[in-house]
Amino acid sequence: MRSSALLPIVIVTVISYSYFVTQTVNATNPRVENSKTLAITPKASIQNQKLAEGFYQSASSHYKSADDAGVIADLGQAIQLNPNAPKYFIMRGHARLNLSDKAGAKSDYDSAMALNKDSFTAHLLGGRIKEHELDFAGALVEYDKAVDARPDNLEARYSRGFTRLNLDDYAGMIEDFDIINAKHPTAWTHYLRALAFMCTYRYAEACTDLTKAIKRERNNINIQQLYYLR
Repeated sequence: MRSSALLPIVIVTVISYSYFVTQTVNATNPRVENSKTLAITPKASIQNQKLAEGFYQSASSHYKSADDAGVIADLGQAIQLNPNAPKYFIMRGHARLNLSDKAGAKSDYDSAMALNKDSFTAHLLGGRIKEHELDFAGALVEYDKAVDARPDNLEARYSRGFTRLNLDDYAGMIEDFDIINAKHPTAWTHYLRALAFMCTYRYAEACTDLTKAIKRERNNINIQQLYYLR
């Protein structure tokens, strides 16, 4: 049973998970709609691959600062130079999804899967689309398959744990985040697990996680909110 006092917190968590940036994307950014054509694109020259990696690194910096328009612009350049790297399409798909461009995200994800025929990637990206549509039950099915394919992959665990939180499966969420916090703890992962603990009235454990989140805080979570919750 979810405590009504915690409902706004969980809603904020859902919104915070994906960045919704309102900037307009430059219409000249190349978009790839035909993944079959991509699969047979000649290999990019070594020079182009290096230039593309430079744009990818720049896009990664934009992604960390929630500048999705910047991500899309840089990766458009990277893909033009080297259209054979799945990671470029995956990150651009994430950025497009953050901007609610589901059609563009799906196109990029399809392109990535055409280049890297990997069931794990297909399930992980499929879950991302369903999650953005708030189809958490459908997302969970995809994330379960992704975790089954790669049990040690923390991104899959995080995605499934977050989805379980939104389905009120607090025990399942805690199970996934126990593994994440044992291997790669952050302020954010401690904060999310604290929410699950609070929803199940395990306040001592929630307090412990909030304390750890406060110690790790690096402007990712409002520090005053952490103190308030604790």
